[in-house]
Amino acid sequence: EECIDGDCNFIPFSGPNVGAPNPPSRDPSNVISIYSDAYTNVNIDNFDFGLCGSASAVAEEMIDGNSMQHYLGEGCQGISIENNRIDASSFTNLHFDFFTDETNLIGKVFNIKLVDWAGNATESGASGLEINFNDGTNPAIILDSWVSVDVDITSLGALIVGNLTISDIAQIHITSNLSNAWYDNLYLYKEAFLSGDCDDGLMNQDETGIDCGGVNCTPCSGPPSFGALSPPSRDPA
Repeated sequence: EECIDGDCNFIPFSGPNVGAPNPPSRDPSNVISIYSDAYTNVNIDNFDFGLCGSASAVAEEMIDGNSMQHYLGEGCQGISIENNRIDASSFTNLHFDFFTDETNLIGKVFNIKLVDWAGNATESGASGLEINFNDGTNPAIILDSWVSVDVDITSLGALIVGNLTISDIAQIHITSNLSNAWYDNLYLYKEAFLSGDCDDGLMNQDETGIDCGGVNCTPCSGPPSFGALSPPSRDPA
């Protein structure tokens, strides 16, 4: 079943025949969900505001008991949260699950941009942090299989370009030259470290050794606090 603006129709089957992988259980305070059945989604002003024109860019489909978005190949999708802006400055990762049934993937891209309006009433002066996912990235776009894309958004890198400021996200732009793709579980999250202190004899919090390292504890020094990993069993010959 495919639904566009509340108008639902049965369509010939295409795309995935199973749902996207289930996200891990997380503390709700550590997740900002844009689109997922696993978490409570933020309030969206407009999930498809016509960034590339008037044609619908996506349609919601139910597959294997899971709702997901079918990207219809219009070039881009714009998600507006201008009246419900997101401060993601303390969040560390962006995640989404992706699927395509296109056979020619050379040069194909599926990019997601978090657009920060810097407290302004309009997009004048806006900046963007962009996740560039394509046929040459790691992970890469592949045929007929769900790909879980989970990227660190705290620093620029192979998949991350643009501006790291994400304290006033007013829009999310998805751009792609694929004519057929599906996505689910689009959310931001922050890593939650195990609680503890610097004298409990455990490596927790953000420690890099037992009761040392990280933000709160003294730097680690001297020999390692735990041994090297044991090598696998091998035939002596």
